[in-house]
Amino acid sequence: MTMQFFEIKPTDTLFFRDGRPFNQDETITLAGVKSIFPPSPATVAGAIMAIYAKKMGWSGCGAWEKSIKDKLENKETPLIFSGVFLKKGSDILFPVSQHLIELRPNGKKLKEIDNKNPCQNKEEKNRKFNELHELAFLTPSKDTYKTDLGEVYLPEVKNQKDETVIKPLDGYWITQAGLEQCLKLKKPNESTLYHQSELWQLESKTGIERNYETHSVNQGMLYTSTHIRMCTDVSIVIGVENLPTKNLKNETIAINNELMILGGEARTANITNTNSIDFSIFNSTKNSNLIYIASPTPVTDPQAIPNVKTACMPRQMRIGGWNSVTFKPLPLTPFLVPGTVLFMKTENTEVEKNWADDWASNEFKVAQINKIYGQSFFGEC
Repeated sequence: MTMQFFEIKPTDTLFFRDGRPFNQDETITLAGVKSIFPPSPATVAGAIMAIYAKKMGWSGCGAWEKSIKDKLENKETPLIFSGVFLKKGSDILFPVSQHLIELRPNGKKLKEIDNKNPCQNKEEKNRKFNELHELAFLTPSKDTYKTDLGEVYLPEVKNQKDETVIKPLDGYWITQAGLEQCLKLKKPNESTLYHQSELWQLESKTGIERNYETHSVNQGMLYTSTHIRMCTDVSIVIGVENLPTKNLKNETIAINNELMILGGEARTANITNTNSIDFSIFNSTKNSNLIYIASPTPVTDPQAIPNVKTACMPRQMRIGGWNSVTFKPLPLTPFLVPGTVLFMKTENTEVEKNWADDWASNEFKVAQINKIYGQSFFGEC
């Protein structure tokens, strides 16, 4: 079945909680709880499933009826979600691959760029990629190095100049055309790179807890939070496969240009269908020995993955959240960060292309959450 893609544009700011409670640490409350962005794929997937549940007769409160669950949680044909990506104008953006780095002249300081208005058009301000000096790739070293893990291959830049230092491209996103080049170890054009300051900005909010019995505020319950305000030409994109086409009355379901609840504080967004997305080109490489992690992947121990020669990866992220059905917090679980690149010792086989399913923790296999997490693309080096 073909994957159906949705484009989501917020009507105001968005707020996505991390695993920190508001009331555990006074410094967190005073400084403001920060919103994570982009949101977890499970958050966006849950919001889309809620829309379809309402189309099938769910009131919007309480648990789903069994007939609705049977439609949306069918184990024989489960819903399959893509990762959560961004779209700027007509370009789909992905987290920049971690093996793409900048070679910066040692000791040279970059000129400061005004970021007070990050959503301005690129004609009105210098693009952040103009700061880059030279792009290069990290690849596995030719020889092994002795480390506390034993003799291992380490990522390095071939023929690196002595007067340069390696800098990661933190906070950058890359277009689909640029990522296709990266997966072939070809330098992308710098115009394919966008800094996150060109995509969204942070906005502080202040609120107070309300007593639902008296409809008045609770004394001493003042809090602050930091929301995400996306630029006007930026939206969230996610793909879904196996969505039901009929409701319980056998009426056709159509979701297009509708309001949805997304994230915390009952913020709203507009959701529309989009048919201009095709990821199939990423998996067309026959001799693939490079894996690009496109969405958070629940691998608790990266060192346990077989056939990995070396990796370019930041520290694992921890994803928790809130279960709105049981009204309980979700445990924080380690995930590989999107943009992580794994270099394999040998070319991938069909079995190895399902590596994320084999090495995910058991609770994700049982809950079929691998149908939400763990999207990856393949390349060669």
